[in-house]
Amino acid sequence: FAWLEKGKPGAISLQDRLDILGRMIHGTDLDVRAVGWTRRGLLLAAWDGHRKPDQCSITVPELSQNIIARDFLTPAPIGTGEGIDVILGGPPFVRLQQMLHSDPDSVERYKREFRTARSGQFDLYILFIEKALDLLAPNGLVAFSVSNTFLRSETGRVLRRLIGEQCQVHEIIEFEDPKIYPDAVIQIGLIFLQKSAERGPGQHVWVRGQGLLRE
Repeated sequence: FAWLEKGKPGAISLQDRLDILGRMIHGTDLDVRAVGWTRRGLLLAAWDGHRKPDQCSITVPELSQNIIARDFLTPAPIGTGEGIDVILGGPPFVRLQQMLHSDPDSVERYKREFRTARSGQFDLYILFIEKALDLLAPNGLVAFSVSNTFLRSETGRVLRRLIGEQCQVHEIIEFEDPKIYPDAVIQIGLIFLQKSAERGPGQHVWVRGQGLLRE
């Protein structure tokens, strides 16, 4: 909301903020608790810096159809319209071997539905990037925090080709430290892509050092 208001608190009314939530903001997560907290967090963000007018009624969006407990990779589109303008996320770090053990039926479905899964070797986050590109509107943006393995591995070859065909790469930030996240040991890549036929210079950043980067 601060971005929308361009540094002018109160430029957008409370009702306008709430209407933006109801019309434009959508999200998914498999964790029901995360979905509930996200709904509350969005409403609190809309209220931040505003007081409810004493003589005006406020319509609060219910958000049960906006932020939902669902697999992002399911074929049904999120929201309405001709595609999504901006997708932000942090896909899960799940390797193929784990999926074959825990959910082999989903692995077979992924192989049918995703180009990046047809070679037989893939990690779950790779499918999230492909799905995001499919959902984006023309000139739409995606910003993800993912494993950086797809940048150089044979497993990521198909995804690299998809990105090259469909995207302007604005920025890739890689971290040498494998403990950026406290619950995972993996090198992280932050990617910022735009679904566009135009091509221009992008930026690649390698952040050196291990330990204390979170601090």
